[in-house]
Amino acid sequence: MLKRMNLFMVVLGLFLLMAQSVTNSIASTVNLSQTGQTSCWDTDGNVIPCTGTGQDGDKLAGGTWPNPRFTDDGDGTITDNLTGLVWLKNAGCFSCETWAAALESSNNLGSGQCGLMDGSQAGDWRLPNFEELKSLVNHQQSDPATWLNSQGFTDVQYAYWSSTTVDFATSAVYGVFMYNGTGFSYNKTNPSGFWPVRGGQVVNLVNLVVSTDGTGPGTVTSYPPGISCGDGGTGCSARFAKNSNVLLIATAPVGVMFSGWSGCDSLTNGCTVNMAAPASVTATFTLMTVTLNVYKAGTGSSIGTVTSSPIGISCGSDCSAQFLLDTQVVLTASAPSGTTFQGWSGCTYSEGYSDNSSPTCNVTMSTGKNVTATFTQP
Repeated sequence: MLKRMNLFMVVLGLFLLMAQSVTNSIASTVNLSQTGQTSCWDTDGNVIPCTGTGQDGDKLAGGTWPNPRFTDDGDGTITDNLTGLVWLKNAGCFSCETWAAALESSNNLGSGQCGLMDGSQAGDWRLPNFEELKSLVNHQQSDPATWLNSQGFTDVQYAYWSSTTVDFATSAVYGVFMYNGTGFSYNKTNPSGFWPVRGGQVVNLVNLVVSTDGTGPGTVTSYPPGISCGDGGTGCSARFAKNSNVLLIATAPVGVMFSGWSGCDSLTNGCTVNMAAPASVTATFTLMTVTLNVYKAGTGSSIGTVTSSPIGISCGSDCSAQFLLDTQVVLTASAPSGTTFQGWSGCTYSEGYSDNSSPTCNVTMSTGKNVTATFTQP
């Protein structure tokens, strides 16, 4: 019972201290963000219109939240676009630890742990202070932990340590209950969850630019995620941790051949780029084409003609053409006066004809093809 009373007194003191801080700030200019609360309630807890109430949801005082509030950096971190702080995406990576152990684990966190692929090292991460931890709370949400999970974080826990000691009870530390957004204080020797953060500055990131070249379309993606470069030319630039390795993968659609890379450090299972400095890589894609040859035979071959759709064959004089792989080509034979078209070989005559005397025939260009049209002249 005594322990519970002591804990109650510490929590009470915490909120009195917070209230005093608010009182002292009246009539002064402060640079604070909005709480996220946009609704208003009466004394019985019923939702009411906000206009004229003077409540938080009425005044919406403070800096406006950016949209999106959070950005998944694709490397195991999420950046808070409001504060600039970079948080561990896996908010439940660590089990509960004492405050001293949580400080040590946070300080030793680096790339390769907790899903991190950001190139960070021990010393880049730390335990957040009380104000930083509180900045994650959305006061419009009855369960901020669930809301944070919906913003891209995973496994947000019940409660977290801060790095801030309670000044009037120095054996205790401030923390935040993420299930309801309230603050608490707790003895340093008790275990609690913790959620490492690193400063809002970008740590040792360098730019990678990918471009595509050639006659065909194609896409390039990266691991770690960041590059998703398609036909529209978007997603072709991203920042990656300095000295990290980025693997680029090229994907060619049907009828297109990936022809090669330039600017890679290694070509094993794709294109690997070591991000020691800003880098540029080009992926070349080539439309796959096959050759259609048309031959004319018979006594009227010198004056009979064959044309194609799509255009390419005009035979006459142009009896060979390149078509994209798997293109459906329709050939049409024309026999001038005094000449008779006798038929095709090497293609499928048009529907409705019982033999190959159809004036048109169909060719599927799954590979190179040779077609003969026979014309006779009396």
